[in-house]
Amino acid sequence: MRINSYIKTTSRKSLKHFTAWTCLCATITSCTPRITTSIIQTYPALPIDSVEVFEENEPLPPHEILGNIEIKDRGTTTKCNYDYVLYLAKKETAAIGGNGLQITNHQKPSWASTCHQIVGNMLNITNHEIDSTSLFLHEETFGTQIYYNQQKRKAFNVIKASIGISRITSKVLSNYGEVHSKGGMDLFLEYEHIGTSGLGLGINAKYNRTSFGDGIDANLIYVGPSLVYSYITTAKFRWNLAIGLGYSHYNESDIAGSNQSGFGFLSKVGIDYLFSERWGIGIEANLISHRFSRPKGFQLKKNEHYGYNTIGLSLGFRHYF
Repeated sequence: MRINSYIKTTSRKSLKHFTAWTCLCATITSCTPRITTSIIQTYPALPIDSVEVFEENEPLPPHEILGNIEIKDRGTTTKCNYDYVLYLAKKETAAIGGNGLQITNHQKPSWASTCHQIVGNMLNITNHEIDSTSLFLHEETFGTQIYYNQQKRKAFNVIKASIGISRITSKVLSNYGEVHSKGGMDLFLEYEHIGTSGLGLGINAKYNRTSFGDGIDANLIYVGPSLVYSYITTAKFRWNLAIGLGYSHYNESDIAGSNQSGFGFLSKVGIDYLFSERWGIGIEANLISHRFSRPKGFQLKKNEHYGYNTIGLSLGFRHYF
């Protein structure tokens, strides 16, 4: 028994799924915290560096409460380290003319959320001035520099080796009839160079093996470059996104089996956890659409193309250098 090489996938649905997947990846890696305010009184806006922060249980000078603020995790939030959360709270406080921010509750990252979350009061402190020289000593510089200076990136490289599970989501024609979904195994080996902006380039190699019974296995190989984005949420966690276009090859273990080459579209999103400066582990979800030339005489409907679509989940080690 051998697998017929007639593979068909609905291209319109494939394009919709690929577009939705890419948009989802981009959304996950760009969400900011949810900000909720309740305003009692406002004054003319002030510069952000005019706002002094008072931590929980810290004594306050004479003041007027202008309102309160909550900054919470959306569930897919990534920009949520403590310095950035404070920057957002100070920005809202300065916008209503406040010069003081009292933190009343600070939830640190935990298993339930990797974000810092705060609740606080926005204050107008009477007869209050901040020594401008102390602002620079404590890195409380102007506006957006509070966040970006402390989050200065360094370029780095990473090698990834992963193993995972996958499913072929295309319709495959075999001697058993039409198969609509089939599980397999993935192996990934990847290299990425990430610049100071978080953007970078990578090279991705994936091997997929799927068994169709009677000792017949289908092998899919994908190799190609990718555009990569890495976002550091904390010193330990990094979100990663990649999209790419590369070479695809398909063959069957049967001597008389199909052997074809084409191209593929790759998209993947994942998160890494660093347990040391150089080493980490990561989990990624990936989607690859493999396209091959239609055999002569093989009929396809208007909304179909010839190829494989695979979706998978992989886990593996990361080496940073």
